[in-house]
Amino acid sequence: MFVNLAAGRRVFTLLACLLLCGAVAFSAVSCVGGGDNSEAESPMSEVSLQEESEENMYAEFEAPDFSVIPPRPETETVKNRAVDVGLSYGTNALKKLELSATDGSMLAFGGNVYKNLSVIWENGIMYIDGQACNKACIRSEAPIALSSTGWSYEGEILLTCGRYGITVVNRVDIETYVKGVMSAEIGADGSFESRKAFSVICRTLVFVAKDHGEDFDLCNRNCCQSYRGTHHRDEINDKAVDETKGMVLTYNGTPCLVAYSSSHGYNSCSSFAAWVGADIPYLRVVRYENEPLDYGGRWEVTYTYEQLSKRLKNYTVTGQVKNVSVAETDPYGSSYVYRINITDTAGNVCEIKFGGNIMNVLGVRCANFTIENIPEGIIIHGIGNGHGVGYSQRGGHQMGVEGYSYEDILYFYFPGTVMSPCYDF
Repeated sequence: MFVNLAAGRRVFTLLACLLLCGAVAFSAVSCVGGGDNSEAESPMSEVSLQEESEENMYAEFEAPDFSVIPPRPETETVKNRAVDVGLSYGTNALKKLELSATDGSMLAFGGNVYKNLSVIWENGIMYIDGQACNKACIRSEAPIALSSTGWSYEGEILLTCGRYGITVVNRVDIETYVKGVMSAEIGADGSFESRKAFSVICRTLVFVAKDHGEDFDLCNRNCCQSYRGTHHRDEINDKAVDETKGMVLTYNGTPCLVAYSSSHGYNSCSSFAAWVGADIPYLRVVRYENEPLDYGGRWEVTYTYEQLSKRLKNYTVTGQVKNVSVAETDPYGSSYVYRINITDTAGNVCEIKFGGNIMNVLGVRCANFTIENIPEGIIIHGIGNGHGVGYSQRGGHQMGVEGYSYEDILYFYFPGTVMSPCYDF
């Protein structure tokens, strides 16, 4: 097991929550009356904006200068590490669970072997095969199938009697965990080099995942990473994980917040414009004109003013929306929307800032959009799918097709980062 893995990532917890949960921040919304919508001063310093000239922000991709990029560390000495993944916990803890051995193997528990095990929780007590216990470790030579998910998991299944039911945790080798994430997050699509890049991203996020305050390292949901055990495991994905074994992406010696989304719409969004002013140096704006816009990368949404009034009732005074407009785009130069203004029929103006909030408020899949006014409402025309920060899955795929290595891809989307062996952390 890692030693207190959660403690090493607490500094990233707030940013990870903002990234993966997309909650609307109250501080990002302000309203003024009578149409007096004075320009809100950006919290970004002028110095940082001056350093990022428009030419640099929109520069075409160039292969990294390998004379200045540190060589990739050797991976032969990478040690096997385990990670605890919460499958059911908290108020979602189980009241009943069935475990079964797969591939003709047996389950080992309490010095006995079983083909199947029934676990129930009643009145604050957990019973396994009819015996009361507080904690249990279930092992098998083959993956263990769980009735709660319908999927099978390698490693050990840890059961704990909790306040709300049975907490279920999968203790699994970190490389096996990454293979389980790959199948859920990227599927069987993508060029091989992009899959290798994504495997490094998945492994890195182990060290910066959301801290749930529970007795495990990370969960199996989108707020950390989607993890489904052996479900739909892919040989090519497994090979990509094996070829990057133990490697994580770091910045100044610390694992990175390696954000990713489906597609960016030709340019990425800065972390500052997306998440409540979080200005992270390696999450600035990069532009890649060859990014495919398949998989929902081009879209539009139409709202009547009546529909907008219902949707935006918490952001206006009268409740009757007259206009929604783009007030400001990403201060770092991307086409992502940083601030919108909502005007009602009484002349009151409400502004909403930061891409993650704007996506939630307008119900759109990306903050990379323009607004077309029509007599009865607006049409939102968008490109990109997701928050747009960091790595683009479709862009990385295309770069792999064009012959770039996974190192090229990662150093492009996360400038200033380097790869390091994960056992350093």
